[in-house]
Amino acid sequence: MTDWTYIPGGYILYPRVFLEMLAEAPLLDRALWVWLNCQASHRDRRYPHERLGRGQLVATLAHMREALAQRVGFCLKTPSKDQVRKALERLRRHGLIATQKTTRGLVITICDYGHYQDPAAYERLGGADTERRMKAANPRHDRQEGKNDKNEKGPPFSRMNPPKSFEEMDRDRAQCALAQARQEFLADD
Repeated sequence: MTDWTYIPGGYILYPRVFLEMLAEAPLLDRALWVWLNCQASHRDRRYPHERLGRGQLVATLAHMREALAQRVGFCLKTPSKDQVRKALERLRRHGLIATQKTTRGLVITICDYGHYQDPAAYERLGGADTERRMKAANPRHDRQEGKNDKNEKGPPFSRMNPPKSFEEMDRDRAQCALAQARQEFLADD
């Protein structure tokens, strides 16, 4: 019998589809992506000077550089500011994140964080209400390719049919998240 103990700090779900999405990405991009997901707020939060939504975090380049540093023998190798900026730009360009500059650093929004961190998204849908649940989960479902054919052997892996490779990511998700972040952070309270 296994004695299960509490693991402090919480957890994130890391779907296998991330491996496909980041297959051609540089190692720094993959490490940064994992770190961002681990640091993102798992629920909406309100702080004295800011408001963070689910899947958002505030970080500086210095903070990211420190987090991505690695030991090689006795030396500590830290990525340069330009390397971190370029990694952020590649993640932004491929629709994985949206960023907004603030006085405290970058507000980084992980696109579709709520979807990927929802355990219900990984349950196999079955029964008579499959189509209704898919439509409720993703209003764009009917407009997608395939339109949920009756010959299909089950629902797609996720609510939005993730792309086959990192290069095929949908860019409008990042623009939408950025617009939402701007609206939230620039709104007068």
